[in-house]
This record gives sequence, structure tokens and C-alpha cells, in this order.
Amino acid sequence: MQQIWDATNSHEYEITSSTAVYQKTIQRLADSWRNVIGSTAIAILLAFFDSQEHLQDSDEERQEFCKYYLDRLRFLYEDSDHAKKSKWRGLFRNPFVLQTFAAHLTAIEGCKAIPGLHDDAKLADAATGALGLSAAAVSVIYYAQRVVLTVVRWREH
Repeated sequence: MQQIWDATNSHEYEITSSTAVYQKTIQRLADSWRNVIGSTAIAILLAFFDSQEHLQDSDEERQEFCKYYLDRLRFLYEDSDHAKKSKWRGLFRNPFVLQTFAAHLTAIEGCKAIPGLHDDAKLADAATGALGLSAAAVSVIYYAQRVVLTVVRWREH
């Protein structure tokens, strides 16, 4: 964080974990990134449900859909509709994961490059981490969809 401050501000300031700048930055980063990524994952899944006739008005069908794709992490794959996992293809290429990852890329677009912040030989590691977090966000939405629909159904009875 100190490197970012030094590269983007004209006055000196020492950032430590106890400073207000550090605390506020961490909080804003967590809130804004989680909000963008989580909201995107929710919107993508709900738009998909609305686009599929059998999922539009059926909480039970939506729950079954989520249960199926959570099983053995099918939601991570572009093609996982086979009984044998060895036939599944396209890890991390599921449209929900890719669209959520695209929201991350859009959120960081235009950020200033900070010399020395990342090891150029390891830039792929940063993208891999963001892709993994995008997949985790999609997973949480699948789980949340199942839980919320279960609670709603339970309350109705």
C-alpha cells in the first residue's frame, strides 16, 4: 500500500496498519470489490433463471438447478453434463464464472500501474487469484439461492 501511496500522491505519508488511510482503504476495497462481484454474480444467475422458461417461476426448479451444479463443483466447468467427471471440459470457463470475472476486470480497468508492485513474471498469479475469487462468488450465490428458497418455502408452510 505504501508503494501505491508514493506513486499516486505528491506528499509523503507513512502508511502502517494502524493509520486511518490504511483502515479506510482496506474497508473500501473490501466493500466495493465484494459489492461489485457479488452483485454481478447474483444478477447473472437471476437473468439466467429468467431466460429459462422452466426456471422462471419455479423455486423448486431453481433449487434443483443450483443443487445439480454445486454437486462436484459442476458450476466451474463449461461442459459438466456428463456422469463421468473425466469428460467434463472447460474448467473456469462456465459463463457465470467468466462474466463475474469480467466484472472484476472492468472494475480494475484504468488503474494506474505501480512500478515494483507486482513481479512481472508473476502477473498471471494476480489474475488467477481474481478468477478463483470470482468462482467463489458464484459458488456463494448458488448456495445462497438454495438456502433462501428453502427458508421461503419453509415459512410458507
